[in-house]
Formats: sequence, structure tokens, C-alpha cells
Amino acid sequence: MPKTTQLTHLLLRLVAALILFVGVLAAQAQTKPFTDDQAVFLQEVTTFLVDADKKEGKPFVEQVFTPAWNGGFLSAPQRTKVVEMANFMLKKRFEAFPHFRDYLAAVAAFCNSGRSAAEFDTWMKSLDAMVQSGRKKNFASFIEMCAGLFKDNSLYKSASTQWRSSSGVFTFEYDTVPKVVFPKLDLICLAKGDSAVIKNTSGVYYPSEEIWRGRGGRVTWARAGLKPESTYAEWSHAYEIKVKSSTFEVDSVQFNDPYFEKTLFGKITDKVLANVEADNASYPRFESYDRRMKIREIVEGIDFEGGFTLQGAKLQGYGTKEGARLPHLLPRQAPLHHHQGSALHHRTRAHHQSGCEHDPAPGEGLDLPPEREPPVPEGQEAAQPDQEGRRTVQGTVLRHLP
Repeated sequence: MPKTTQLTHLLLRLVAALILFVGVLAAQAQTKPFTDDQAVFLQEVTTFLVDADKKEGKPFVEQVFTPAWNGGFLSAPQRTKVVEMANFMLKKRFEAFPHFRDYLAAVAAFCNSGRSAAEFDTWMKSLDAMVQSGRKKNFASFIEMCAGLFKDNSLYKSASTQWRSSSGVFTFEYDTVPKVVFPKLDLICLAKGDSAVIKNTSGVYYPSEEIWRGRGGRVTWARAGLKPESTYAEWSHAYEIKVKSSTFEVDSVQFNDPYFEKTLFGKITDKVLANVEADNASYPRFESYDRRMKIREIVEGIDFEGGFTLQGAKLQGYGTKEGARLPHLLPRQAPLHHHQGSALHHRTRAHHQSGCEHDPAPGEGLDLPPEREPPVPEGQEAAQPDQEGRRTVQGTVLRHLP
């Protein structure tokens, strides 16, 4: 083999060895424990983050972390705990971005949150228990949530949906999973420029599961233009929400509205949608359990028997597939169209928006078309007037056409 070729091969081996050596040094530099000294730790963590991402790391350290780290909130023992946690994260091979960034952002947000030193110690114990559990994903989710929680009371935030608390009063607990306990709050869902609120509730948020488990609450129809003190659903039992969604449902609620003389029982569903105004809101929705509610003179000459659903500000009647005895009609009334299980009428928001305090009169707000005889459903005999001259229709629900 020519000497020039041998020399070339030797040089290539030396270059490869040098590259390997530099890589080993770089790996050792990234895993070297941080120093338990306020100034030195700041220098080390700055280098660590800037080397990983100069564009994001430098402004983060200078604008977010340094003011909190050098501020007066943290004591010397608390700074030691922060460094110990960072070293454990290094050992577990957490990445500079997003893990270390989120961890240090949460520390900075806590320092600026106005919370007590004792609460900081409790929070660090929760972090320690989580990181010791060895579940890297759970720890990452937890510190990401904490940064938002300390900043603006956010429990969950994605590109499309945010769930947040109206209250900054909460505590951290950890048994087999981390959790955040809220003794009292309004739980708010923000999405697509709209919002939904569960008022006067309490509960526990499980960040690793992205689930809220609450107890009690109240939902009003203010988004649909109805008075919140007049039209609302409330409950005192447990309920659950998957916070990835902007929809929730609660069974066995008590519904109140001036249209009804008594409290109704049923199910509430709420969903946050885009481009919603009071006049086109279709949520919240309430559906009564009782399919045999009776309302006399719902409009002149019409009694109603069936169930009700309120969709936004639209109050609709519905029946059952079994064909129970439903509306009673006088011989000459507005044209009504037969639909199994569909709506009877729509209620406007007039009495709510006008500010009048009286309960709506039967049929108030109904825009009825000109009079004509209601059609007889196919396969059904014409109904005969009762003793009061009223007409009974069986096996169908009547819907007022727009």
C-alpha cells in the first residue's frame, strides 16, 4: 500500500477518534450535576438551555427565570431543593426543551404568584414524589400544567381549548397520582372565542389523566340571553369532565325557569362553539326526565303533556316513542306538523330581555301562523272533542313550523 494512502487512513482514524472524544465530552458536560450555588447554578443552567436552543433559551433565562431566581422569594434551602430536582431530572435524561424549560418556568411562576413559602415546600414535595415514581410522562405533564396554573390559574391548555379556575386557592396532593385540590371555584372553559362556566363548584384535577372530578355546581343560560338568576340548572352530586374536550354533561340536575311553576329534573349538556351570539346560541341544553309534564293553555286552546328541552333560549316539547297521550287541541288552531319525538314550540327571550319581572303568560313569545285545522297523522283516527270541546291527539308530538 502506498505511503500516501496509509497516511490518509491514519488521518481519517485520528479525525474519527477526535469527533468521538468531543462527543463524549459534550455528553459528559450535559450530564454533569448542577452546582448548589445561587450564582453558579444560574450560569450553568443558562449554558445548558442556550446550547440546546439559543433563540428560545437566552430570552427565557434573562426575562423569566433570572428575575425569579435572584429575587427575594426563595430561601437558601428552597434553592437547594430546586437544584436537587434539576439534577434528578438530568439523571433521568429529561430534555432541556421542553422539560427543563417548563420546570424552571413553573418555579418562576410560583415565585411571582403571591403564594406562601410553605405552599412552595408542599409543591416541591409533590414534584419529588412524582419524579421518584419514575413515570417521566406524568412528571412532564405535571410541570407543564403547574406553569400555567401559577401564571393564570389554567388547569389545561391546548391550541383549541383552555380550562381554568376563577380562584387561586388550591393545594397539591399525591398518593399514587398527582392531583390539585380546589375547595371552591368557578370552573371556566374557553374555546373558539366562547366560554362556558360551572359556578360554585369544587373538585380535584388529575393532570396525568387530564380529568376534572368535581362536586356540585350551577350553570346559567346567560350566554343565551336569559337572566342568570332566573334560568339555571344546579346539582350537589359528583360529576366528571375530560378537559381535552370543550363539552361536558351532568345527569340528575335540578332546572329552574320562570316558565315552569316547579323545579324540573333532567340532564344538562354544555358545549363551547365558535361564532355564538345570544340570538343563535344552542347551548347550554337541558332535557327533562319527565315525559308526562302537563301545562294547561300553553297557547290559547292548547294544553301540553310531554317532556321539555331547552336548547339555548329555545324551549321545545317532545314525547315518547310509545305514543303517550300528548297535546290537546281546540278545533281551530295554528297548523302543526307531526314529528315523532320532535319539538312542540319555541319560546323567545322577550320576557327576559325586556326586564319585566312577571312570569310569562301561557303562549307568550310564540309566533303562531294563521289558523287552520291540524292534520291527522297517517294511520290514526281523527280525535274527538272532549267535554270541554278540546281535541286529544295520541301517539305523536306536534311541532310548530317556523
